[in-house]
Amino acid sequence: MKTNQIIDSRGVIIKEEMVKSLQSEVLENSLVLENTDPFPGYFGENLPDVKKPRSLFIILDRKYEDLFLARLLKKISNSSQHKCIGSFGDLTLKEKVCHCIRIKNLDCFPSVINIQRAIADSGTGLMKYQQIDELALIRIKKNFLMQALDEEIYKDMFESERYYISIPAALDWEDFKKITRLVKNNIVNNLFDAALGYVWRIDGLMDMVRIYDKKNDPERIKTIRDKYLSEIKRLYSKSS
Repeated sequence: MKTNQIIDSRGVIIKEEMVKSLQSEVLENSLVLENTDPFPGYFGENLPDVKKPRSLFIILDRKYEDLFLARLLKKISNSSQHKCIGSFGDLTLKEKVCHCIRIKNLDCFPSVINIQRAIADSGTGLMKYQQIDELALIRIKKNFLMQALDEEIYKDMFESERYYISIPAALDWEDFKKITRLVKNNIVNNLFDAALGYVWRIDGLMDMVRIYDKKNDPERIKTIRDKYLSEIKRLYSKSS
């Protein structure tokens, strides 16, 4: 891997967050969820500024093709000239999968009802309102623009406090949570948030861990990387 190499590709982020139904500034009898705890790895006085990264999930009535949703989001963004960052994916709520369009950028929240109208006008159905306030497993399909810093470490070029660690194997969600707990138990300052993901590279799929760290210190990220790689190796040596 070349240091400073730029990767511009498509991939998926998987994470757990608390989500809650919005009851105002949305279309009547429609379901829009907001993430009320965007960085579960932080708590108490150490919480990041939750206003900037907060996301909204416009819940759709069913699954739609990725290409259709990508073109729809581009059309809505061009016509409304808002600064919202749109992507799509799904949330698992008590084993029920809900498909969604995610809008990320607090500045555009008052425009969400207009975005919903544009979605509905395209023939895309919206899920009817439900009262939800619970933990969700979220899968978001999104674009990645990141720069290689070191072996297996990449820095997000849009959001400076996010890093990506390349890992040698795909992890299921429960193994990822177990490994993250072990990493946090064996590091001096364990205040960071982690998510699972993967991105397409020219030489194949790259599995990775997304780290959000307020300290924004590459040397600390190297320590976290080493802990993850060690625990992944330990896990697979036990299962072999």
